[in-house]
Amino acid sequence: MADPLRKIEIQLENLFEKRTGTLSAQSMHTGKILARLIETLEESARPGPEGRWIAPNVFHLAFGKRISQSASSIPDLKVLLTAKVEEHIKQSEMILLHPIRIEWETDPSLREESIRAKAEIFHSGEESTDAFPSEPHPAITLPRGAFLIVNGRRHVALNRPVINIGRQLDNHLVLDDTLVSRRHAQLRAREGQYLLTDLGSKHGIRVNNITVHEWVLQPGDVFRLGKTELIYGDEREESITQPIRPENAPTAPPDHPAPAPAGEEGTPG
Repeated sequence: MADPLRKIEIQLENLFEKRTGTLSAQSMHTGKILARLIETLEESARPGPEGRWIAPNVFHLAFGKRISQSASSIPDLKVLLTAKVEEHIKQSEMILLHPIRIEWETDPSLREESIRAKAEIFHSGEESTDAFPSEPHPAITLPRGAFLIVNGRRHVALNRPVINIGRQLDNHLVLDDTLVSRRHAQLRAREGQYLLTDLGSKHGIRVNNITVHEWVLQPGDVFRLGKTELIYGDEREESITQPIRPENAPTAPPDHPAPAPAGEEGTPG
């Protein structure tokens, strides 16, 4: 299965090919810009209400010389890219609080076909931060050696900060299962662990035979999407944090109260 970001590049390349009749450098560069935008969008989303994610709305891009030339030669490129980003946000069921804004500049220090990107949630009336501050953002820590075993046969390495799972072909992990929703679940790296989240699927998620909305995965956890069974593993030696308590999980029975001392009410004197 090809990388989903490459699929996005191809879709936009095909769109430009239909417009112009040829597959030009401009169309290939445009697909590359969109793929970088989507990747930055997923990496920069923040937790929101009810298990959904808040999408960034302001994107700062820096282009190498050749990418910049291609971008400048397409008058409606920002409109097209904005529409595609909004479409991806809607399909991913993220929350978009403010209109999308895409800004770019040429950076002579970059290689000619390189792109650097940063995204933020920008509220109306705030002062925007510098496009590329001198202090880099903290790197997202991925679980070391994380993987999934799908239906006891397929081994899938987990090496991205955000992994979408579902039946639709542009998910990072595509499951051929009629009971799996088009966009069923998401894994998001957080403090060296993966948080599993239900994206509003029809049949839900069960982890270790418990229905959950969110769950911090631990090595050995078994979760089910539709008819598909997935086993999670990584190379940690022990759990870092306790799992988030799943919705509708049964509570432990209360401890039996100690018997009252003789002579108190309700006991024989």
